[in-house]
Amino acid sequence: MQYGDEEPNLIFILQQRIQYVDKVVEILRNYHDLVKQKMKAVDLQHFTDSEMNGADDKQVYTGTFTHEKTLKILLNQIKFLLSGSGVQLGVENIKLMWRLFVDEPNYVKEQSMFIKWINRSKADHNSQKLFFDIFTQDEKRYIFLQVLCPSVANPEANINLTKCFSTYFLMINKLEGALKNA
Repeated sequence: MQYGDEEPNLIFILQQRIQYVDKVVEILRNYHDLVKQKMKAVDLQHFTDSEMNGADDKQVYTGTFTHEKTLKILLNQIKFLLSGSGVQLGVENIKLMWRLFVDEPNYVKEQSMFIKWINRSKADHNSQKLFFDIFTQDEKRYIFLQVLCPSVANPEANINLTKCFSTYFLMINKLEGALKNA
C-alpha cells in the first residue's frame, strides 16, 4: 500500500465478498414473506380497517420485537451499511423494496414507513451536505424518474409520497443545475 492509499472499510470488504447489503435486503424480503404467510393463517375477517392499519404496532411475528420495530431495525441497518461506506443499494434492491413496502405492503403503515425512510435518508438541511447521503446519484435519479414520478401520478398517492416526490424533485433539479436557489 502506498502513502495516501486508504484501506477499504470493513463494510466495503463484506460487500465485495458476500454482497452484505443484498443479504440484508434478502432478510427483509424473507421477513415480509413470513409476515404475509402468518397473516393468511390468522382469520383477519373480523378486523376493521382501522384495526388492521394499527395492528402491526403490537404484533410479533418472529423473535421478540414488534413488526414495526423489526422493520425499523432492518431499514436502519441498510442505512448504516450505505452511509459513507462506498457500498450501493442498487436499482434491483430499490425495486424490490418498493414492491414490498409500497406496492404490496402487509400493512398500510409499512408504505408510509418506507417512504419516510427514503425521504429521511437525507442530510440535515442546515448541514453543508447536499440532501441524500445513502444513495448514489444514479440511484437518486432512478428513484425519482422510475419510481416516484409514476407513483405520484396515481390519484391515490398519499401525503408522504407527495412530500418525497417534492424533495426528490428539488434535489434532482438542483443536481442537474436546473434550480440555482432551491
